[in-house]
Amino acid sequence: MKMCKVCRKKPRIERRVDSDGNVFCSDECFGEFEGGPDDFSHPYIDDYDMLRIAYMDWMENY
Repeated sequence: MKMCKVCRKKPRIERRVDSDGNVFCSDECFGEFEGGPDDFSHPYIDDYDMLRIAYMDWMENY
């Protein structure tokens, strides 16, 4: 398993992956990462965020 690109922790269900395949343990680490791709202009970022939030909600509540 890949470790977080910023803090080197093992990612859990809150993990986030950018379009280059870099893994982050949280949105905070994703926001701190310098030099990564501009995922906010990626055409599927809204779909990815929606699915990621639904998955985290499902894992925490069911």
